[in-house]
Amino acid sequence: MAHLYTRRMRYLGFGLLAASACLSSASAQNEPVRQLHAIPDLSESQFKKALRAIDEKAPELLEAFHVPGVSIAIVKDDRVVWLKGYGYRNLEKKLPFTPDTITTIASCSKAFTSTLALMAVQDGKLNLDDPVRKYLPYFHLKDPLADAKITVADLMCHSSGLPRTDQAWSTEMLDAEECVKLLSKCEPTFEFRENAQYSNVLVNAASMVTSAAYAQPWPQVLREKITGPLGMDSTSPEVVARIDASRMAVGYWFNPLSGAIERERYDDAQNILGAGAIKSTARDLAKWVRFHLGEGTFEGKKILDSSILAEAYRPRQETADDDWFGLGWVHDNRWPVPVISHGGSLDGFRSNVCLVPSKHLGVVILDNADDQGMGSALLRSILEKFVGKRDMKYDGQPAKEVGIYVDPTATHLLRTYYDGSLWAVLDQGKAIRLKRNSWRTYVTADSRNPRLQLTFTDDRGVKGQTEVTLVAANSTTVYRHRVQFDAGISVEALMAKSVAAYGGEKALSMPPNITGRYEAVLHQEGLRALGLLVRAGNDLGYMERLYDGDRYLATTLSGVSSDGGGSTQTNYLAIPLVGSDLVDARIDAQICQAYKWKETFSKVEIIARQSLGYESVFVVRKQPKRSPNQVVDFISQRTGLVIRREVGNPASVTEFTGFKSVNGVILPYRFTTIDAGLHREDIQILQFERGARNPHWAFHPLSSAITP
Repeated sequence: MAHLYTRRMRYLGFGLLAASACLSSASAQNEPVRQLHAIPDLSESQFKKALRAIDEKAPELLEAFHVPGVSIAIVKDDRVVWLKGYGYRNLEKKLPFTPDTITTIASCSKAFTSTLALMAVQDGKLNLDDPVRKYLPYFHLKDPLADAKITVADLMCHSSGLPRTDQAWSTEMLDAEECVKLLSKCEPTFEFRENAQYSNVLVNAASMVTSAAYAQPWPQVLREKITGPLGMDSTSPEVVARIDASRMAVGYWFNPLSGAIERERYDDAQNILGAGAIKSTARDLAKWVRFHLGEGTFEGKKILDSSILAEAYRPRQETADDDWFGLGWVHDNRWPVPVISHGGSLDGFRSNVCLVPSKHLGVVILDNADDQGMGSALLRSILEKFVGKRDMKYDGQPAKEVGIYVDPTATHLLRTYYDGSLWAVLDQGKAIRLKRNSWRTYVTADSRNPRLQLTFTDDRGVKGQTEVTLVAANSTTVYRHRVQFDAGISVEALMAKSVAAYGGEKALSMPPNITGRYEAVLHQEGLRALGLLVRAGNDLGYMERLYDGDRYLATTLSGVSSDGGGSTQTNYLAIPLVGSDLVDARIDAQICQAYKWKETFSKVEIIARQSLGYESVFVVRKQPKRSPNQVVDFISQRTGLVIRREVGNPASVTEFTGFKSVNGVILPYRFTTIDAGLHREDIQILQFERGARNPHWAFHPLSSAITP
């Protein structure tokens, strides 16, 4: 029953471990040599050839990624060497996408926020290490350390310890100040400055700090300090109604069910102005790129001192292997030369702005479709032509190390997953980010966490499998994908016991139609919810009303049935579930996955025994037939009930307690869910009723927007 996000919800210190274990000589010998060769400056003919290749590539990518239109600007040596649009800004009217087409640049707005803050530094209005409450007295975080120590710079490099807190602002019911005040209720998932976690609300708070420092509205400061001096006349964070509608692009998304490109609802994002509300054109953003490549000087006029502007690019918080957040920018060291960039994505629009200072090169890409990856593919193609190949040595290898491993006693688990960095989770503990130490050896990235060293090698006993040597607390343990042990029960017997625990085959073959009312606490969002769930067999639907305290914000509908599934939120179009997502949702909706388990899973195995609280459990790994996402169940040895379930990698976790009989079927009355983004939701069922009428919305969320 994890909270469903709308389509808009897409984004350290170090302590190296001195350990007794080391790489084997074979591993060391197999380590690839890092060879990153920057392309020398191209001749005029080579340069023109590269531009022609880009000109041919852009239309191909539009078609491949189902994107209506795109505009591209390339700056080299302070000159705009390429400025062109492709496709359509309005698909229905066949209006062309041009360099003067206006789009929402979404999170590329964040670099404007950081630059304005640095201009305030130059003007003596603020310092980056000032406490946030100096400018926003109402600003508070729930973590006492972060609340006391957070600075203006921390707001812009995603180091607060909070994950995304997007639910409240996305309802459009709270203004910017109310969104910031809500942060005091939001629980962190990491320590202050331990890991980078993207935050729109905190970056917008930085824009509010700048506004307070100048004692002017932020759009006015933006106009006076940046867009005016640079002549960016088509750039503004104002609502669309104040933008030249004749040049504004229509946003779209690709509907995988219909196979059609459809219109997206437009969002002005006015409660996160400095994080995602700016609209602009490729022509205007080419000027913005020239300003940055010119180190704060534009057309001979110094606007911002280069030493101050350099603070925007300085790596501050590591976000992935060799990727760092600066202030409103991401610093990527995996290219032959440093690349500084940021992307943006918001309901029907995607943007990329990229700087390669050593090459005096800049790229702008704007398109009008939900994030399909087209802009990233195009940017990579451009950079490969002018910069060189990105480092592929590490790009694929960590992803090969992910999995669930078991110790020799079959009582401990090691889960590894990759999201740009490799992470390790021991049993049900905290996720620990790892840093590469050498080829296939990783160590704890932050010294505040337990010291771990993981070395991956090919399993000598099982072809195609990997084993992990873990060094922790001065002990060494080898983990494998599976180990031989006597569970004392077969898979078939355990599944039969679980079926009996949930009420037996007869009850599960004809489960009652039921309606349940529940309340939920969304810990990382600082919100609560009241909901209604409806179940008919294994079809399951929810209607959930979201609140800030007692203030109603929005309604979410979600459901899954034998013929489809999806979700929608107030004022948002429905998001269909397709492919493995739909398969996963249907499996998750089952009351008892052990019932007819051979029809659902291609492989089920008991891999370990553990203790969870007071319960001894069997750990059961299950591979669905039509989804790559493994399910790991923790089944009580005493009762046969599932008390914890992990799905996917990184895992979404659900813990079940408070089991009661509802007309012969055993159901949990309490859930705790933690999604892959570490958002925790506690759910308490207040009442189950049998035989209630099942409304159509429960299984087929509205295809149009809900009105509150």
